[in-house]
Amino acid sequence: MKWILFAAIITLISCTNSEVKNKFGKADDLVIYFYSNAGSDSIYKIVHTSDEKAKEKLIGFIDGKNAERKCDVFTGKILFKAKGAIIDSVQFNTSDVACRIFSFLDGNKRKTVNMSNEAVDFLIALREDRKFY
Repeated sequence: MKWILFAAIITLISCTNSEVKNKFGKADDLVIYFYSNAGSDSIYKIVHTSDEKAKEKLIGFIDGKNAERKCDVFTGKILFKAKGAIIDSVQFNTSDVACRIFSFLDGNKRKTVNMSNEAVDFLIALREDRKFY
């Protein structure tokens, strides 16, 4: 009996997705804009991917704890799209170590999430067309 209860609890925990995963997980396409300079809206490169593994990795990076720091300068933007329509967008900064964050609206509130070194490396790999991530 206690094994059944234990299995039920584990199943419930593993099936529970966060709001971020539920919202961004609906995307079937990602469009990533890399800006020429931090704070610029001049686009250096655009990367499109529908790779499920890439999407899941990015969502995992974005679904983190709120960051204490706030930055108004970004080096790029990720558009999450489903069937051609934009679900949401996430801005990011990879260049300034003190300001490496993801930023997006969560309801009516701006959410900022610290960006790990792995997330920076991943975005750089996408920018440079490397497929081994």
